[in-house]
Amino acid sequence: MATPKFLMAGALALTLLADPLAAQEEVPLADRFHPTATHSVNELRPIWSAQGIRAYDRAMARFPDLAACLRADDPGAAPVFNWRAMRSEEAVELCLFLKAETLDGPEALVTWLEGQGFRAQVLSNVFPAGTRLVDAGFAGDHADAPVFRGWNFLFARWFADGFSVGIRFDAADRPVSVNLTFNYL
Repeated sequence: MATPKFLMAGALALTLLADPLAAQEEVPLADRFHPTATHSVNELRPIWSAQGIRAYDRAMARFPDLAACLRADDPGAAPVFNWRAMRSEEAVELCLFLKAETLDGPEALVTWLEGQGFRAQVLSNVFPAGTRLVDAGFAGDHADAPVFRGWNFLFARWFADGFSVGIRFDAADRPVSVNLTFNYL
């Protein structure tokens, strides 16, 4: 006999209360990661163009977990983000989302981003109501700015003044979405 859906949902809710990170891993990445403030990748499939969704599918295939976003240069050293492996905006957004899932809320993410050389702050009560946003950025002339590889970033490297990232957290301080924007003057 199949387990009724409401019982499965209840079991997932209990798991979320017991260990939020373990429960997040049980929910497919395409259902956890939201390219927009309110819709996951799977929810956007019928709305967005195939090309738009395909870019996120490629990023999730290349970076299925945080370990894929890290450099493997020195196994004994602290893990370092492998910015050069991220060849699309979608990949950067996804890896930042995966990192945010491992941290304890927006303030911890701000601390981590500042350690990476970003300027970052937490904005409270942003749309949708009850959510918080980590706003972080790099000026284009910053010596320690991450260098992204790939054709998608070629124009931005030459002409952008920098980039900013917005990481949205829900009311329970779980990351929901990430948006990368290049700043042009």
